[in-house]
Amino acid sequence: MHVEENNSTKAAVYLSTMSSITKRQVVPEAAPGFPSKESTVCHNSISRKEVRTSIPPKCSSSSSSRLKSRTVGNRTTSGDASKVLPWLYLSGARALRPKCLQNLGINFIINTAALELPVLPFTDIEVMPLMLSDSPLEDIVPHFNAVADALEDVRKRNGCALVHCIAGVSRSPAFILAYLVKYLNLSLRQAYQLLRQMRPNIRPNTNFFRQLIDFEVILNGHSSVRIIYNAENGLSVPDVCEEELKVITDSRWAVAVKERKNFHNLYT
Repeated sequence: MHVEENNSTKAAVYLSTMSSITKRQVVPEAAPGFPSKESTVCHNSISRKEVRTSIPPKCSSSSSSRLKSRTVGNRTTSGDASKVLPWLYLSGARALRPKCLQNLGINFIINTAALELPVLPFTDIEVMPLMLSDSPLEDIVPHFNAVADALEDVRKRNGCALVHCIAGVSRSPAFILAYLVKYLNLSLRQAYQLLRQMRPNIRPNTNFFRQLIDFEVILNGHSSVRIIYNAENGLSVPDVCEEELKVITDSRWAVAVKERKNFHNLYT
């Protein structure tokens, strides 16, 4: 196995239209260079204990609302939003419905998708738009510090943040991983394992993982994750996803064998 580029991409779909009332936007500052001197310092203002003990109760929602919270194992979700920390949610576009945002108490949104966020019927929600595509060419590492710092500021102000993209699978998880590595002093591997517990379908593309690896090296001096090439399926993947990929590959192979056997039985 060896390090190699990945060509995985994901197509963005749509965002629902909403009422037109002004929203506030927080425009991220352009990074003068990566990393800045301040950005290389690992702030440890949140303890690891908070991660282990922060499994939240169900989010409140009205009985008549279709956006009911549900708890599965140690995960709590509401309207496609997964609770990562008591004040931090990860989601796709479906969680942007006003009722869901209101139920969760969101007052800060980071939009990592390459689509403009519809105007929200609230004046107290700040929005940080990044306009990024989920592609093997997108450069997201210059935004890691700005997003992580913005999230830490929300935590200090006792706010509630939502980081979203289209599906909540690749772009938004990448930025939450960057936050967990920088401010919880977790390794990238630990951060990924934690986030998967809260939202099992996360899968930042390999390009994003490669940049997260670089970010971890800058912060910690080494990386806990590496990109490997799997000759069996011709894909380059982070080693933290290798077992997951093997399960998928084995499953597809089993289906193919079964279909071939059925075809053989049908014509013999």
